[in-house]
Amino acid sequence: MTDTLRSGSEIKRQTMPRESFFSLILAAVTLAVAWPQLCSAKIQSDQKTPPKIDHSAGGIFTSGLPKTEKTESSESSSAQAEFDKTKTDPTLSNSTRLTYTDPIISRWKAGVRLTGGAADSYNIYITLPVPNDWPEQSVSVVQEDIPIKAQVVTYRILDNGLKQMLIKLPNLPARETLELTTTFRVVTCQIDGPSVTDDLVRPGSDDRNLNDYLGSSPSITFNDRKLKEKLTEIVQEKSSLWEEIRAIYDWVRDEIEQREMANVDSIKAFKQGYGSEEDKISLFIALCRAHRVPARVVWVDGSSYAEFCLADDAGDLHWFPANVAGLREFGCYSEPRVILQKGDNIKVPEKSQRQRFVAEYVSAKGRSGAAKPIVEFIRELLPND
Repeated sequence: MTDTLRSGSEIKRQTMPRESFFSLILAAVTLAVAWPQLCSAKIQSDQKTPPKIDHSAGGIFTSGLPKTEKTESSESSSAQAEFDKTKTDPTLSNSTRLTYTDPIISRWKAGVRLTGGAADSYNIYITLPVPNDWPEQSVSVVQEDIPIKAQVVTYRILDNGLKQMLIKLPNLPARETLELTTTFRVVTCQIDGPSVTDDLVRPGSDDRNLNDYLGSSPSITFNDRKLKEKLTEIVQEKSSLWEEIRAIYDWVRDEIEQREMANVDSIKAFKQGYGSEEDKISLFIALCRAHRVPARVVWVDGSSYAEFCLADDAGDLHWFPANVAGLREFGCYSEPRVILQKGDNIKVPEKSQRQRFVAEYVSAKGRSGAAKPIVEFIRELLPND
């Protein structure tokens, strides 16, 4: 699947074969033509989901799916060992129900290119989402290309596990081009499903880390009488909670037609009986939440899928994948891709409203009447050596 950028920040989703290459277009955003005299001006990417274009279309920055096969035995063993360490998912206890195998190693480049306008810019502050550790993914920095004039470069991890690079620049001279990038080594594993599911139940209500995955979020709502009636019909007479969620999954896959169209709210997709790939994922998540099962979006390079959370009889939490719009995979995921973010109800300090997908952010100061500087964000999957 790929997105084609239209006017403004509107995105039209297009379906492509899974084996096709994907690429991420870097949002080129600019400051206002005239700034108030030395007052703060903010710019940011308006994309609500990872922007993607057809790799064949070219562009300033492009990336495809990893041109790698499964790692050789020695490298695979080393990569597999990286998953013995503790991960950063704040909702995870001691998850051993899933297994992570057949690692794929990728190199992910993230950063920003700044080109000054007719006058200097000051007090530039940038945030960039970057890949983070998850149970099925391990991330390390392999190269940093940070100019010496960058005053501060650091990282922070938000409550949902999203990792951001923070950059502060004291100034950007007029017409000067400055590029700051970091390259990450990302090891992402295939997720093998559980062999035992009959004991899985809803997580306890005292786990506050799951609150964001039980209520409404941008584009995911479920406060609708007919939707709840349909949910009751779907799950009736199933032998376990796992089978109830599988029935929800099957119903969304089979009964909601997938179309190439702009994204809509989950209730609207339910009522009209069709929606985009992202809409089908949102509807599955909405039905899970209406069934009091935590669920969230997983954003990966070129696509997305859903996860739902259950607890075992020891109280340990487990997040299970559900590939709602791709290959028919419930409880497992066989296409390792770089995980960009998890979640769809994310609180970011720089934003007043919760975000479905956290994009890049920039703020700066400039002289009134000065020509606008250009900001190009870099998200690039590099070919392996």
